[in-house]
Amino acid sequence: EIPMCIGSEGQAPAEQDQETEDDSTPQSVISDGILKRLEVSERKLAETEKQLAAVQTILAEILKKLNSTEQELADTKEDLEQSNEKLQAMMESWNETLSELETAKKKEVYSRWDVLYSEKFLNKKLTKEMVQDRELESNGGLLDLFVGMNITNDVIRYLKGRHEEDVVCL
Repeated sequence: EIPMCIGSEGQAPAEQDQETEDDSTPQSVISDGILKRLEVSERKLAETEKQLAAVQTILAEILKKLNSTEQELADTKEDLEQSNEKLQAMMESWNETLSELETAKKKEVYSRWDVLYSEKFLNKKLTKEMVQDRELESNGGLLDLFVGMNITNDVIRYLKGRHEEDVVCL
């Protein structure tokens, strides 16, 4: 009797060769199934990574726009605050002017400069044509020095303060 060589797994070499050639064993079927699922998972992962990259790009663009919008908002708020300060100053000046006019009306004392409070002159740039207006002709050549200036409450107060003798009582 010739002894048979036993393979590494306790089987004859001929039996081992048959198993290797036959891929339908349960272990190889399981391995093929795992490999296929792994391939599918890898494809899905790659697709998900592409989608994530696209979302990150969109998010970066949105963040840029958000930062830009935040800066615009900050600039707008600053402009609004400055406008509110200017408006407040104008309102204070307006109220002072109204108060002065009311006081002058009560005292029935008028200055020849009060005509400058009218819409025709107040907050307008004084021109040579305006100086020649019949309402201002009594002011002589003094207003010629102010041509080109904006007629504000401060200018009118200056004229009234420097020319107190020009007050007319009615």
